Amino acid sequence: MKPTITNPVTLEHHGSYKHLHRQCARVREFIETHWDKILPMADIPGDLNIRLRPLPKRRIAGNGSLATGVMLDISRGLRDIISTLMHELVHVEQFKQGRLKTTCVGRKTVCYWKGDCWGPMRLPGNTKRSADKYDEQPWEKEARDRQEKMTIGLEAMIGPIPNDIL
Repeated sequence: MKPTITNPVTLEHHGSYKHLHRQCARVREFIETHWDKILPMADIPGDLNIRLRPLPKRRIAGNGSLATGVMLDISRGLRDIISTLMHELVHVEQFKQGRLKTTCVGRKTVCYWKGDCWGPMRLPGNTKRSADKYDEQPWEKEARDRQEKMTIGLEAMIGPIPNDIL
């Protein structure tokens, strides 16, 4: 089955984001227009939910939720959003292929990478030390390595992606 975007791209309404509706529409149109070029870049499942919403300032730019969807920070520039989408698609692929697995132990999420337990998932924090530990996780290294290559590959097909915010 050819993967599709389910619910195609939605703006989550956990607050008043009226000021971001134009940006959301622009990002949605961009992703839907270029989905046929984005799709072959990662091995993703048959459907994918892409959610757009502003994320808190000290949070990450995107968030992959297992193998079914991603959440992207709509308050960033278009190229940053697309680059983050590429990063999160790598995580979706990692889950789909079984290389990255998570399980809950109490209130902590424990990660397994290629069968090896990496302990509780580290999230990016407010200090350089916590960010460094986050970046050292092998699934993050892979996603970071591939995201810019995938973004540049997309730009080679469609031209430069502007990084402006409406």
